[in-house]
Amino acid sequence: MLTDVAETVDLTRPSPAAPKPTCLRDLTRALTGTDVAEMTPPEQGLTRLMLNDGRRVFAFRRASADHVRREVALLTALKAQGAPVPEVVGFRDTMVLQADTGMASVAEGMAEADAGEAEDLAQRSLHALTLCRAAMDRAPRAKARLTGLGTRRAWAERQVARLIFVSYDLGLTPPDLDPEALTTAILRRSDRFVRWQADLTKAAVTPDGSVVWRDWQQFGLRGGCEDMAGPLADPNWTLTAAATARVLADALPQVEEHRLVTRMAALLIVSQFARVVDPTRAASAPPAKLNVAQVARLSARLRDLCEGDPLLQGCSDWAERLTPAVCELVQ
Repeated sequence: MLTDVAETVDLTRPSPAAPKPTCLRDLTRALTGTDVAEMTPPEQGLTRLMLNDGRRVFAFRRASADHVRREVALLTALKAQGAPVPEVVGFRDTMVLQADTGMASVAEGMAEADAGEAEDLAQRSLHALTLCRAAMDRAPRAKARLTGLGTRRAWAERQVARLIFVSYDLGLTPPDLDPEALTTAILRRSDRFVRWQADLTKAAVTPDGSVVWRDWQQFGLRGGCEDMAGPLADPNWTLTAAATARVLADALPQVEEHRLVTRMAALLIVSQFARVVDPTRAASAPPAKLNVAQVARLSARLRDLCEGDPLLQGCSDWAERLTPAVCELVQ
């Protein structure tokens, strides 16, 4: 990961001699040199601020100062290369100020869009991830400090094993598949930049219609396309199977990458169901908050993703059997 921020990018910090701010307004004044004119209640972990000089910024906290330094270093390096990420206005301790990218998420945009608009929005979202990857390739010093994500076989085995655990927890016959072959298929070397947890709530639609990816808490090196599985596994993804295939074909011309993304998306959907069925199995992730309509949509997408895949074909019928059992839990 990015460990030594100072050696990677030049970040402006408040003077150590400055008095430590005691509230968000004081911190904002210390970092921006101007007062807060308006402040909105927190939403999705973000507080929106209007400054006296007309600037709009977001404020949010991270678990530790180390988390902040790492994320700020990444965003600064990506932004310097023109990536569609927020600009860092300032940071101190566990608090970060970023330029306001707009509160509208791609998830909200999908919910309100018609079929054509949703497909266009999906295409822009995946393209923005591609631009972030290209930007990191232009920052070799920052990229050299990243480590691998999900590169150990034990990690891949756990992803595949959820198919079995969920089946047993729900009293269903497990899907007919080859766990070893699927495990091997989702493993990749750590040589390309990728973000983790790329669900649609973390992509913002800016006023000019472009998509900006925010909330970069997890990132590293892997195959380089796995983050595109996040949108496909999002309960707010409304594209049909045909539209999804078109968007993926445009974003990933290589068939091998296309397969990796659809398999990862299928396993991410199963992971969400696992967090509904037994949250204790995923202690590092919060319980999935799904309603009946979302469960049905995800199950249908899981079936579509598995259809025609030699390694996941056995999950198509299993997905149909899964739907009523999971729906009963979320009612």
